[in-house]
Amino acid sequence: MIRFKKENITEELIKEISETLQAYWDEATEFPEMEMKPRWEKYLWMEEQGAYQCYTARDKGRLVGYVGYIISHTLHYGDDVQVATSDVLYVKPEARLQGIGKSLLMAVEKDLYKQRIAIIQNHVSARKDYSDLLVDMGYHKTDTVYSRKLYDDTILEDTYA
Repeated sequence: MIRFKKENITEELIKEISETLQAYWDEATEFPEMEMKPRWEKYLWMEEQGAYQCYTARDKGRLVGYVGYIISHTLHYGDDVQVATSDVLYVKPEARLQGIGKSLLMAVEKDLYKQRIAIIQNHVSARKDYSDLLVDMGYHKTDTVYSRKLYDDTILEDTYA
């Protein structure tokens, strides 16, 4: 049976998540030549400030998925509105297509609702698109993000050098 819960970031959880990071990175990043180097001390600091929450999916104690959210007050809606913005969502390949990702997100919604978080925003990688799941869950598209690496773009080097 899969269990879903919010977990504090511990050395053990960091170790478990670290074992999946390269697979996540290979699937989701638009910049594969950049090395993924999580700044765990920042995650821990944010968690201590109430600004980061991690939720896990476990099958008989074994980590099969996780999602993290940055909790903040927005600049748009005032101090009384908090927003949870996704940082990462990953379900191990052997645990996919079983509804685990959806169930994990539903558990997160329930917990964030209890905390009076007003809005959940999920960033979806163009390479690993799960927007159909989000739409099925009642989410709607609010923004589109475009990224460009500046420091090694030869066009910019020629333009701004």
